[in-house]
Amino acid sequence: MNIANQFDANISAIGNAISSDYAGILALSARQLFGTLDITITRDGSGDWNTSDVMVFMKNFGTYGSDAGGQTQSINTVDAMFAAFPVFLSTNPELGGYLLRPLLEYMDSSAYTLNYAAKNIGSTYPNATADGINTGHDYGVEESANMLIMTLAYSQRSGNGTLISQHYNLLREWAEYLENNTLTPSNQRSADYFPDTNAAQNNQTNLAIKGIIGIAAMAKMAGLAGVSSDQSSFNSTATNYFNIWQADAVASDNSHVDFYYQDTSSNGLIYNLYADKLLGLNFVPDSVYEVATVFYNNIAGQNTYGLALDSDDGQRSSVSAMMLSAATVTNTATRNYMVSQIYSYASSNQNSSQLAAIFGPSNGEPVSFAAGVNSPTVGSMFSFVALK
Repeated sequence: MNIANQFDANISAIGNAISSDYAGILALSARQLFGTLDITITRDGSGDWNTSDVMVFMKNFGTYGSDAGGQTQSINTVDAMFAAFPVFLSTNPELGGYLLRPLLEYMDSSAYTLNYAAKNIGSTYPNATADGINTGHDYGVEESANMLIMTLAYSQRSGNGTLISQHYNLLREWAEYLENNTLTPSNQRSADYFPDTNAAQNNQTNLAIKGIIGIAAMAKMAGLAGVSSDQSSFNSTATNYFNIWQADAVASDNSHVDFYYQDTSSNGLIYNLYADKLLGLNFVPDSVYEVATVFYNNIAGQNTYGLALDSDDGQRSSVSAMMLSAATVTNTATRNYMVSQIYSYASSNQNSSQLAAIFGPSNGEPVSFAAGVNSPTVGSMFSFVALK
């Protein structure tokens, strides 16, 4: 009980350093997130606990991300893990490593046949049987970049480079896949996908920047592994791709980032910029963050409970997209306003369910078929803390 009380006190202190609204959000989301986890440990031949064989399995409640339109209870869903990862980096990075282990170990075995990352380690909780894991899917850029970013983030915060050294060739293969597929994503879905929207449309800039940062993450891991040739090659690719991305994605009047390349009527939450800050890559210049900040500030007042995911569908927002975006803005007023919108949504009593990952920014109600009720993606609420 004392440990639990101290944990709550720490969360309260950290949250209140930003605002009382943020403290409330952290307290609520921590309980919801940790309730989705199962921690496993095996015994050795003598019957003693094998503390070197710990894994964590996360249940993806709702139809968030790659579960949209079908599965509702997959295990270690990669895009959901990415959204939730800030909480592990903020509280205990090793939990993030234990989540990555079952995915990395299976995909680094001869049983796995795809050259990009899987969506999950099992489609039906609690059976982590990797059923259908070798079936091709169209989240290749999304999940491969997520795995690269999370592996580096875990290694940086824990000081443990074991996952990089054990799975270097696998990580490198995913980076090569991104080199071939990420700059102008075609037939690729992102975590924003919903069955009745255009979020599988080609040339999504938010998805492209995640892939580019994934390549830059691989360059960093190559440096940590002492493979200087890979470090130089992936750095060169990432830099070249980013220059093209910036020229084609940032509106000429610097009013916003186009959600689709050179479609100046499109806009949205470019929350994948967060990975650059999380990893400390300093890959994206301040000018891009400033463009995004001004845009968010200009549209923040349009809805009571948040900013729309994108201009295609103004009736959906996401707690993770909101919080990751808020963590990238360049002024505290915009950040605090976005936090207050999420707090208003969480405390609005517009529904009788738990905090849902996907909601209507104007009415504060969960989106019925993709509500993500009880979703672990609320771990994204710790996005500010993880940057510290």
